[in-house]
Amino acid sequence: MLMAILLVVFPSLLFTQVSVTPTFLSIDERTNLGQIYLNNSSSEPMEVSFSVEFGYPVSDEKGSTIMVYHDDDKKARHALDDYIRVFPRQILLGPNASQSIQLMVRPMQNKPDGVYWTRLFITSNRQTQDIEHKLEEGQIDASINYVLRQNIPVMYSKGDISTGLDVKQMDAEMTGDRLRASALVAPIGNTPFIGSMHAVLRDQSGIAVGSAYNTLAAYTEIVRAVSIPLPEEGLEPGNFSLEITFETRRRDIAADMLIQSEPVRQTVLVAIE
Repeated sequence: MLMAILLVVFPSLLFTQVSVTPTFLSIDERTNLGQIYLNNSSSEPMEVSFSVEFGYPVSDEKGSTIMVYHDDDKKARHALDDYIRVFPRQILLGPNASQSIQLMVRPMQNKPDGVYWTRLFITSNRQTQDIEHKLEEGQIDASINYVLRQNIPVMYSKGDISTGLDVKQMDAEMTGDRLRASALVAPIGNTPFIGSMHAVLRDQSGIAVGSAYNTLAAYTEIVRAVSIPLPEEGLEPGNFSLEITFETRRRDIAADMLIQSEPVRQTVLVAIE
């Protein structure tokens, strides 16, 4: 009921936000510099601050993504937190205004080759009012300070780097009018595998009867799944082939931000009754 009240009384708060581009940042040791852009699409000034925290996605057995922020072993080997600086750390972004933010990574001479990473947290809220509001006896102050906290991955490439993917297992099962395809995968090399998976279901004639796409970020062994919609008229019982292609391409990330590798394709037979 409280949420319903907020939707009615404070609708503008739900749309007061600062957008960030890009949503994935890769920094190279040749420059040690990166840049993001902020845009305040609201009609109010926004206070924006920045912080970093080491973290990476994992999955449960069903393929749902879970963020891990307290892995001391991986943090000691891969964290970028102590080497990255954000300039400025806090800004006031005017209404309908944009601004760039610089990220600088200091040299990591004593670190082995590979990719290091962190999460850049961007916290924004409406500018704090300096004027004190005096309330009469019995009056209720209904003001709410809506805070938006979003984060993006930041990666830093050092020396010789490579990535790839080991597909350990593939499974498929019917769930209603869809085929759920999942894969247990693990990154190869000294770099997480950031890309996508594209699943295609084909009949015995090789004709595609369903397909689905999903993003993939494998920092460690992970389960990733896609849900393939099937034709409304259904499929004739029989044997089908499920092909999943894993590649270092994403619809939401520029190609030059990703460490590239050859596509990996795996096929498994699926019996539909």
